[in-house]
Amino acid sequence: MTVRSTPNIFNARRILLCRALAVLFAVSTCSSHARGDHIDLIQDDSNPGNGITDATFTLNALPTFTVMAMHTGEVADILGGERIVTLSNLSAGPGTVTAKRELGSTFIEFDNLGDQSESLALGKLTLDYKAFENEDFASNYGFIVVDFLAVEGAGASGDLTISVESSAGNGTSSVQAVTAAGQYFFGFNDPGFAGVDFFDVDRVTMMLTTTVHESDFRIGSITLAEVPEPATLVLFATGGLAVLLVTLRRARAR
Repeated sequence: MTVRSTPNIFNARRILLCRALAVLFAVSTCSSHARGDHIDLIQDDSNPGNGITDATFTLNALPTFTVMAMHTGEVADILGGERIVTLSNLSAGPGTVTAKRELGSTFIEFDNLGDQSESLALGKLTLDYKAFENEDFASNYGFIVVDFLAVEGAGASGDLTISVESSAGNGTSSVQAVTAAGQYFFGFNDPGFAGVDFFDVDRVTMMLTTTVHESDFRIGSITLAEVPEPATLVLFATGGLAVLLVTLRRARAR
């Protein structure tokens, strides 16, 4: 009997290992794939047949100048259907600051082309979304995410912040340094958002500034995202462990 039960124990151990790997995979999958919705998907008009213009633009700001433009788009592409772009060149010397999104591209490009002789070629890009009100972010999401598809240029660096206005109050996030492509997460629990009611949001503003000559940034999207709460991950782990213990006990009982 003991000899015959040994293969069953080995089989149980194999099942145990496979299920443990499955649990780990489920946990890692849930933690790395955030559920998201959009503030600005930065893409071509998703419904070109309805007469709403595509939200493309090109702006150039000379030294000490600020230029601004408002662009309409699909609500499915831009929260509220409106994006306000403000571009500032805060340097006094030669050089132009540019921002654009061309037809067919999936990003907004912000290029700081200050003269190399300047110690501070300061450019600032603001993307403002306020054509909506009473938007509930907090029920399903916990982060605002800015996705940079590329950050180019020698020593390229920018300071990124998010400002949010709500019925209860306003707030501005802590500054994040943008030095490489990737996603930059701003949690609703950021101390700068202490006065914001994310259940009732009326405005979101992204601001990116750079003092580095010829820094080139490509913003791919601004979205809302949520990752599982720690309790959810514990449930995955404990649930998987319970299944494994039951399997092992049944195998030993045989």
